[in-house]
Amino acid sequence: MKRKHVIFDFFGTLVDYTPSIDGKSFKESYKLALKQGFTGKYEEFLTSWKSSFIDLIKKYDDSLEEVHMHMIVMNFYRRHIPNHLLSIQEFLDTYLEEWNKGVTYKPNLLRCISHDLI
Repeated sequence: MKRKHVIFDFFGTLVDYTPSIDGKSFKESYKLALKQGFTGKYEEFLTSWKSSFIDLIKKYDDSLEEVHMHMIVMNFYRRHIPNHLLSIQEFLDTYLEEWNKGVTYKPNLLRCISHDLI
């Protein structure tokens, strides 16, 4: 019987990535955060963002619930830019664009996903 559907775990299976923000540039995200009311320096921004992320991961770790990026952005904004005027989605899109610069496809990906499926 020919397979009709295959489910892959995207990160780590189909692409290589580094989940950490360490060593990556988030200058555009920082500029947007400043425009929206963040008042700290770039290093403070990175530290604040990481703590917003880590705190939510810890909070939901025991329940095994997935933490969505919107939740992380809302947590960051609630703590550091409570009176923001611009779109949270604009910040999220900018951040993800910068984060994704380190994502690369796995070698032989096409051969892997097309084998016996086409």
